Amino acid sequence: MARTPPAQELAITIRSDHELFLDAVKDVCAYKQVTSIPLPLPRMPKEEQQRRRARACGTDDRQTIPLSDAIPETQPLRGDDFVSFHRPGVSSQRLRTLAAGQPLGNTPAGPTLDLHGQNLEQARASLLEWVYALQDKGQTQALLVVGKGKPDHPAKLKTYAVGWLKQMDPVLAVVSAHPRDGGTGALYVLLRRTEKS
Repeated sequence: MARTPPAQELAITIRSDHELFLDAVKDVCAYKQVTSIPLPLPRMPKEEQQRRRARACGTDDRQTIPLSDAIPETQPLRGDDFVSFHRPGVSSQRLRTLAAGQPLGNTPAGPTLDLHGQNLEQARASLLEWVYALQDKGQTQALLVVGKGKPDHPAKLKTYAVGWLKQMDPVLAVVSAHPRDGGTGALYVLLRRTEKS
């Protein structure tokens, strides 16, 4: 009968979780700091694309079109900043007439909306409803009162209102009002002419 060799003694080492962790991460090294690269803001889909999407989903309410906050967040305005925005095709004469507060329609400033006392969500909803109601009535000029905010601080309501107006297809131009109509705390809004229904 063959002789069995003596059993070898096994050495068992008990290691703590901390030692096991250190052993597992011994080859890990820190990344070098990478300078972040700013990415361009996503472009807001054009209003017609949004309408098509709304129709495809079974809704065609113009007032549900989302207005991005990207423009206001990157272009803050102060209370005394003069605003002048217009789309291509608006004549310089028409823009000067608008900025002077001279009538482009039947009334000097047109219908007025005052956003004082509204938070941003209320102001956004009010502005959308107002612009499309004006367009449906065939109005081409209106006055939007936004206020100047606190001195030496960005005028939040004014900043967001201007950013939203720039995204709305019916809006052709936005210019700070004449002092008699509120100056830089108010805006003349020029709307695209449409047929009255």
